[in-house]
Amino acid sequence: MTDIQTGERQRQSEIDALRDHLEFAPIDRPAVVDRLRGRSDLVVGCVLLVIFLPLLMIVALALKCESLGPIFVRQECLGRCGRRFKLLRFRTRLHDPERLRPIWAEDMTGLGRFLQYTRIDSLPQLINVLRGDINLFPASAYERSFLD
Repeated sequence: MTDIQTGERQRQSEIDALRDHLEFAPIDRPAVVDRLRGRSDLVVGCVLLVIFLPLLMIVALALKCESLGPIFVRQECLGRCGRRFKLLRFRTRLHDPERLRPIWAEDMTGLGRFLQYTRIDSLPQLINVLRGDINLFPASAYERSFLD
């Protein structure tokens, strides 16, 4: 036998002896994956919010100039483990809290049609991502009425 083979066998026997004495804790992969996903959501969400901030401000100003009412619509949703949160979106319909308009009347604003078509109305959900309410990959928010 050569010295190389003897050295490899000796190292392998030392590793086996150490393995018998050490206890390896199982890795909780879902927790690790959740932490990494949460951190990546935070980083990507911050970057996207900085990139889209000028557009968000322009849309908010345009909504205020076009019609009266709030800029954002808050929609109650359920997240993981049944936790409730308010999902933010840009308002795309006329603000009519007393429901005075007839049901057949058009309530979508011109800007609202464009925002929904381009999906810009969903950009404020980046704030929900930064709060930890939803994930970017995948978004797991459901309207409460669907789950009740």
